[in-house]
Amino acid sequence: MPEFNDSIISNNEKEFHKIWRVREDVAIAAKMLGKVKAYDLSFDVKEWVDLVQHLRKTLKTDVMGYGHIGDGNIHVNIIAKEGQ
Repeated sequence: MPEFNDSIISNNEKEFHKIWRVREDVAIAAKMLGKVKAYDLSFDVKEWVDLVQHLRKTLKTDVMGYGHIGDGNIHVNIIAKEGQ
C-alpha cells in the first residue's frame, strides 16, 4: 500500500498563498489536457493513490487526484481527450 510521506505546511501567509495557488492550478492544468469531469469523493486517505491508479487503468485516460487530506475528501479530475 502506498504511503504518504511528503507533506508541506506553510510557515506564513505568503507561503500559504503559494501552496494554495498550486492546488488551484491542478484544475486549470487538467482543462488544458482535455474535457474534464470533476468529482469529489470521500475516501480513506490511505487508498487515494490506489484509487487514482485504478481509475487511470480502468478508464485508460489521465486522472488527477488531490484534496483535503485532513477530512478524506479527494477531488478527482477525469480527463477525456479528443475522441473519448
